[in-house]
Amino acid sequence: MSREPATSMSTEEQSGFITNNMNGFVGWLLFHINSVGTNGQQQMFYVTLTNTYYGLSRDGIDLLYRYGYGVSLDVYDNLRTVCRQKSLQEST
Repeated sequence: MSREPATSMSTEEQSGFITNNMNGFVGWLLFHINSVGTNGQQQMFYVTLTNTYYGLSRDGIDLLYRYGYGVSLDVYDNLRTVCRQKSLQEST
């Protein structure tokens, strides 16, 4: 069985490979983080919190929740309140 010698990928090929596969990987990652268990819910809260910082709306939160990529609005609001109270206590 004869094989051609391996060659390295060019920078353009590497960039194209990463671009073509990144969305699928992020979707897989978000889905599996959410499946971890109760700790996964808190991780997904932080993902949702970060997304709201970058402009995700409440409708966007609800949409991501329906597809399994985030927490529900109720959970988000409750955990955000807990984090704010904890932050206030730590800063005083």
